[in-house]
Amino acid sequence: MAIGIVILSVCIFLAGIMVSKEQKVLDIRREHPYAILIVLVGIAYCFITYLPFVIIALFSLCFPLLLVLIHASIRLRGVNNKLNQKFFEGVIRETVMAKILRVLNVEAKAM
Repeated sequence: MAIGIVILSVCIFLAGIMVSKEQKVLDIRREHPYAILIVLVGIAYCFITYLPFVIIALFSLCFPLLLVLIHASIRLRGVNNKLNQKFFEGVIRETVMAKILRVLNVEAKAM
């Protein structure tokens, strides 16, 4: 995974340099077009060679975000949930932890 993160970082860094509009970068690109081409081909080769590592790195970084988005889209935040909350607003409900503490005869102190 570390190899994939390094390859991704290098590719993003070099892509940022290649699209830069700074005069120094433009001069280097004009003066050494073949060197720039060799560097780009080398980076593309490394990227393709280490593609499984890159995929693992992207998956390990994006999968938790995917889970968060799926969880957020499944949660009940609609009108039905809001009506149920208003309906049970006056009723004191006992939580699962309170039931467990009651069964174990543990008295919780209010702070």
